[in-house]
Amino acid sequence: MTHRIGAALLTLSLLATPTLAAPADTDMDLMDVHVRPAERVQPTDEWIDRITGLFAEGVLKDENKRERPVTKWKGPLVIALRGDATRDFLTPVYELADELSAATGLEIEVLDRPLQRGDIDVILTWRKRYWPFFAAPVDPKDTQFTCMAIPSSAENGIMLRAEVHINAGNVGTETAKACLLEEIAQSLGLFGEVEDPSTLLNDNVGYQRLGEVDTILLKTLYDPRLVPGSQGLVALHQARRIITELVRKPQVAARRDPP
Repeated sequence: MTHRIGAALLTLSLLATPTLAAPADTDMDLMDVHVRPAERVQPTDEWIDRITGLFAEGVLKDENKRERPVTKWKGPLVIALRGDATRDFLTPVYELADELSAATGLEIEVLDRPLQRGDIDVILTWRKRYWPFFAAPVDPKDTQFTCMAIPSSAENGIMLRAEVHINAGNVGTETAKACLLEEIAQSLGLFGEVEDPSTLLNDNVGYQRLGEVDTILLKTLYDPRLVPGSQGLVALHQARRIITELVRKPQVAARRDPP
């Protein structure tokens, strides 16, 4: 999502991981957006090594390369949509919820502007001047907000809640759809940033639907054999065993749109 800026949030017993995409300005090129990654996973040792490396960088580290434990949700999720742009993105969010549910095994419900808070609150707006009050830009000259995710977790690796903010007025409809996937995926535990173009963890390209690599990453993260709070080589060795099983299976590919 171009570059990222950080938001300073005070937490007590929570471990918060705020991540913001860089604000856009009129001369700024937004990321290239595609429906899904084109590259297909092959049942080879090279792909096992590659996806294991992505897991190490994308799950066991954040976008600043700081090590972190395996972090994930424990039970069913409610994604609550809020904001003036909500109705324009209901269908994409429903589709994402189906794919993410299949990849994680979590029951995910999407609610349109409910009274109560969701586990993941998604704020969508067309108002170009919208900027979350708690987020500070790196460059004071930046005046246009794009998107961010703020997942919060306990020290034992259990995700507690998350917020996603997207200014569709600044990024446009197609990029906003890619922002939805990236920021919700981050809220599920894909925290890091990589240069590999086969994954939504690459910040220079946007995908609107899950690809094969990200499906494997989420299946691995939410496999019950990978314990929340585990970290380092212990977590990575277990993840590699799961990744090996998934890569060797012919049915690991993400659901694709019909030709």
